[in-house]
Amino acid sequence: MSWSDKEGDRLRHRGLQASIPLPALLVAFCLLLGGCGYTLQTKGDLPFEAVSLGRIDNKTTEPKLQDQFNRLLAETLSEYGFYVTKTARYSLEGEVKQFLLRPSVELSSVATQYEVIIRASFRLVDRETGRVSPVLADSPYVTYFNSVGKLESVLAQKELSSRDALKNLSQAIVMTILYSVPTNFSSLLLTVQDIRDPEGLVLKLKAQQDPLSRYIMSRFSEEMRREIENYSGSGGLPGTFKSALAGELNALLQGASLYERDRFASVALTEGTREMAAREPKSSDRVLLNRLLLQEAYPGELAPYQQNREGREGR
Repeated sequence: MSWSDKEGDRLRHRGLQASIPLPALLVAFCLLLGGCGYTLQTKGDLPFEAVSLGRIDNKTTEPKLQDQFNRLLAETLSEYGFYVTKTARYSLEGEVKQFLLRPSVELSSVATQYEVIIRASFRLVDRETGRVSPVLADSPYVTYFNSVGKLESVLAQKELSSRDALKNLSQAIVMTILYSVPTNFSSLLLTVQDIRDPEGLVLKLKAQQDPLSRYIMSRFSEEMRREIENYSGSGGLPGTFKSALAGELNALLQGASLYERDRFASVALTEGTREMAAREPKSSDRVLLNRLLLQEAYPGELAPYQQNREGREGR
């Protein structure tokens, strides 16, 4: 296989993460929407109308990366019909975790192609209820550029490629808000108050005496696992820990279905929840299923979901 064939495979694998001319991107995007059953969004379709841009932490050594990302996010949100205002109920915040520039192709020991890799993580925060909804994991977004010559040329191409990667990241964030974050996610996700016995829940997770608790612990961040393992069971848990725990549980709610027969073999699930799990629901129904699964597995620790306690918010 030639280098161009290999590179084509890599670009196809990365999808929109690679730099694509705008007209081709728009055509592909429209075809993708039609093929997947999506429709182009209007303001009436938005889960909420306004969003604020919170803090973007730049954890890389690349200067002012967060400022450029902030501008591109605001631009992309506006393109999709959102109002960007500081007073919005929902705040988008996150961090840029990695910025890497490295040669990807060399000819006679001279770099002829470079790749720019950017890794970021974002979340949507409901500032009224404190609910946190992850909208982007830290998967890498990559662009490539060819450059042979002076350092100034390489740096100029790097700036353009970095912008392309950040723009693609911005589009991925907005698309997640539109299609993956359920329209009523504020009522589906857990608040700190919904974890009515956090100490009891932490002790069950720490003991890992059932398959579900072991699975949840395996999906938690290293920091959360360490905090749980260090909890002695005496005294209450601080508010910051409870918020972090709710955030980690909510990340699980919005991921793949938690249901596996062996994982819930010892849990007395209701007939409705079992029927819902058998249907393998998608999108917000899957989030609802995960919420029901957790509250039925830990009935003394988690408050039951109230179907219409908040309804669709922010409209």
